[in-house]
Amino acid sequence: MIRLSKSVETPPSLLVVGNSTYNQQDVVSQLIEDHKGKCYLCERISITDYEVEHLKSSANNIELKTSWANLFLSCSYCNRKKLQHFDNIVNPTTLNIEEVIQCVHLAENKNICFSSNELDNEQIEETINLLHRIFNGTGKMRIIREERFYEYFLSRIINFQSVVDKYLSSKSAQDKDVVIEQLDIRQEFLAFKYHILKQNQELFNEFSPYMIWNKN
Repeated sequence: MIRLSKSVETPPSLLVVGNSTYNQQDVVSQLIEDHKGKCYLCERISITDYEVEHLKSSANNIELKTSWANLFLSCSYCNRKKLQHFDNIVNPTTLNIEEVIQCVHLAENKNICFSSNELDNEQIEETINLLHRIFNGTGKMRIIREERFYEYFLSRIINFQSVVDKYLSSKSAQDKDVVIEQLDIRQEFLAFKYHILKQNQELFNEFSPYMIWNKN
């Protein structure tokens, strides 16, 4: 989960008086463009598996059902993890969330650990709880869908780590370009890549100019 930017202009269908539909084509198209085709929660690219998700659920906040500021692009997996149970998570358009929440892979128990220095903040704490549910599941053992999600995520992170390691060994311009390409805003799991680079301050300083993402 990273900082997002959204179009200022509200899609026309949401401005129609009496409209109660929030997922018409103009809304979906604008969200896909704004989010670079990625789920705003897990950062996976959603080719066809995308849904319009409510930051604050319509079940608990019916007045926000068609509010443009409350609509985000989500994959069905994350949408079903969130539902109406996490209405107080951080709004990713207002915070550089990848700088606040730390992501660390713990190989010994195959879990992703999320933490923050701001755990006195209820929104941060709820966001961490949701991310834990998305990446680790809810039981002692992952169900098949959760396991497939985890394996997909892990393969992408291992690939990025190998790209970084190769550059550290060679320091070649070609290998540097490969790392830079992996940091493009259209790539997946940028928050995790951010923290991998942050483990090496020199490396982080070198590539930070390519991690502007949605901060400009």
